[in-house]
This record gives sequence, structure tokens and C-alpha cells, in this order.
Amino acid sequence: MEQTDLLIIKYLSGATTPEEQSQLLSWLERHPDNQHYFRSLKDAYDLGQFEQLLKESRVNEQWADMRQRMSPARKPIRLRKIFREFIRYAAVLLLGILFYPTAVYLIKPQEQIQQTCIETGVGERAQITLPDGSRVWINSCSMLTYDSQFGKDNRPVNIKGEAYFEVHSDIEKPFLVHNGAFTYRVTGTSFNVSAFDNEHETSIALLEGGVTIEFGKQAERLHPGEKFTFNKNTGKYRREQINVNRLTSWRTGEITFNNISFEELTRKLERSFNVTFIFQNEKLKNETFSGSFHNYDPMETILEVLKISTPQTELQCTMVNDTIYIK
Repeated sequence: MEQTDLLIIKYLSGATTPEEQSQLLSWLERHPDNQHYFRSLKDAYDLGQFEQLLKESRVNEQWADMRQRMSPARKPIRLRKIFREFIRYAAVLLLGILFYPTAVYLIKPQEQIQQTCIETGVGERAQITLPDGSRVWINSCSMLTYDSQFGKDNRPVNIKGEAYFEVHSDIEKPFLVHNGAFTYRVTGTSFNVSAFDNEHETSIALLEGGVTIEFGKQAERLHPGEKFTFNKNTGKYRREQINVNRLTSWRTGEITFNNISFEELTRKLERSFNVTFIFQNEKLKNETFSGSFHNYDPMETILEVLKISTPQTELQCTMVNDTIYIK
């Protein structure tokens, strides 16, 4: 048996050392015929042509070579040597049969995975339909990604920013939304995820169905009408009953907020109106607001409403081009 064949058999049986794996890799890169040998195994397996595999294998080449050397046209070979040759090639054939299924599995080329990314800019929103029929609304300054493996065993997506999901029901293939350390596992349901990198909190609000929130070794089951919020600074989370329908009104261009800090509100406005807020009075960041605006409201009107909403605080706003100074 050739040294390379021994190395291949060890690799197929999972017994190679890192050095031997490197040696095998070098052999594969040495000549296209070596790579073709591996590809022929894959093709034969895919087509169910085991006999064809044996005909094309090096084992049969060596059998043919042995038969040729044993023919009358060649010099006589001692019986003991013939027996040793027979045992040697029989061992090659037997090992090839034993490790054949593993061989095909391990050397099967990995399918190239393609990524699909949908990203929105300032003031932009998008609506898409995923390959399984699920629908996703993506808010401003957000990004949704999934790859070509979506729908094979499960349905994983990654989200940065905010998105509303209406998931097509498929119990056998769970829908998985990944964001940082969090995974939201669902089968068929509708929910809203808010997970911006520059915000202190990430949240998920459930409208219909059920969601299991997985993070670390913990898991929380959310019920319709509930919102789960995780604070990145403290590492603590809370659950609360809210009006989830109002929370998802951003899909129609409405910006709603309930008892949020001025700093958090300015981030929402920045994403929708392409402006920048600068706090010259740091204390005002903690002022809280509740209400709603539309994305077609003039920024000057919004600033006036904010002033009226804080009668106990003399709020001054100065707008220079696209920059708003709060003092």
C-alpha cells in the first residue's frame, strides 16, 4: 500500500495528526490528478455508483498491476511473494470498503455559503419577504442578514437595529433571530426587535404567538402583549405588559415613545430625520418624554413640542444646518 493511501485511510478514519493532515493537504495541492481522485469519490457516492468507484480507484489499479506481474509473460514469481502481494492488496480493498462512507462525507467539498444583507440608511425603511414566506419590516439605520443555508435545518437571521417580523409557521424548522448574545427562537409568530449598538437597552415585544429568549444559560418564554428589555450596562432585564401595536407603529412612519429619556429620544429622531443632537447641558439627557411624532413633521415643530413638554425646565434648542444644540 502506498504511503499516501495509508495517509488517506488514516484521515478518513479520523486518526491523523496535525502534521499528517498538513502532509495530506500538500499532496492534494501538488497536482490536479490528486484532487480529481477525491472528487471521483464524491461523484460516485452522489450517483450511487459504488462499482464505478472501485473501477476508478487506485486499489483496482494496483490489482491490475499485480495481475500483470503474475502473467506468464513475466519472470516467475515465488509463491510466498505472490501470497504477500495478495494479502497486501486485499487489505487495501477491505479498508477502502470499510471507510468508504466516511471518506465521502469528509472529503465532500463544502458548499459555498452566500450572504444576503438588507441595510437601511437614515430615514429609510424596507420591507422584504424571506425564502420561507416570512415578512420583515426593517427600520432606519438597521441591517438584516441571512445566508443560503436558511430554511434547510432551521431559519436563522441576524439583526442589528430594529425590525418587525411576521414569521411563517414551520414547527420542524424554528425561526432564529440572533443579536449579540441573544437568540429569539420562534416557530410562527409576530414580534418587534429593537437592538441598536449605540443604545443601552435591547428589547423584544411580542404581538402574537410565542418567543423563547435565549441568552447564556438562561431562557425566558414571552407571551403576547409582553416586552422583554435587557440593560447592557447593568446586565439586568425586565418584563412588562405594554401596547405592542403602538410600539410597531414606526412601520407607518410614526415615532412613538413612552417615558424614555431625552437622550434616547434624540437617537430616534437622528435616525429618522438625518440630524445630530449635541447636549451642551448634560442634565437634560435624563429628562423623560412620552408622545409621538410623524416622520413628515418639521423638525422645528418637534423642537417646539419638546419645549412645551418641559415647563419645569427651560429647554433651549438651537438648530444650525443639520445640528441641534440642546442647552
